[in-house]
Amino acid sequence: MYDRPTLAELITAVRQHLENEVIPATKTLNHKLYFQTLVAANVLRIAERELILAEPHLQAEWKRLNALLGEQPLPNEPTARRAALAERNRALCAAIRAGDYDRSEEMLQHLKACAAEQLEVANPKWLQADLGQPKAQQGAG
Repeated sequence: MYDRPTLAELITAVRQHLENEVIPATKTLNHKLYFQTLVAANVLRIAERELILAEPHLQAEWKRLNALLGEQPLPNEPTARRAALAERNRALCAAIRAGDYDRSEEMLQHLKACAAEQLEVANPKWLQADLGQPKAQQGAG
């Protein structure tokens, strides 16, 4: 669709510039700028992981929701996929409020998987350290 550099490559380049040039240059000169740049680099790491993991996570969550709520085809168009996933999650929340899953091991496993997927994007080091999960392959940190 688009030529290179890809969005992921652009984000990686900016993050690496911050980590390799800006962070070291500001470490002793300006503590506030140093801290803000560390935060910016971390935001870019999260964005990199989300670009890589969003689609496999969406598909895995859809598969688990099919097991819980019944089979539905996953829409093809990206915006429709996200909207359909949000709608299915609203339906799941309503079923939970109604008590449909009060003692469901399958529901517990689904919720654990969702939490692990979110941590894999937001903070894979925490996931690895506290839950014994493997660290994300790309962009961990």
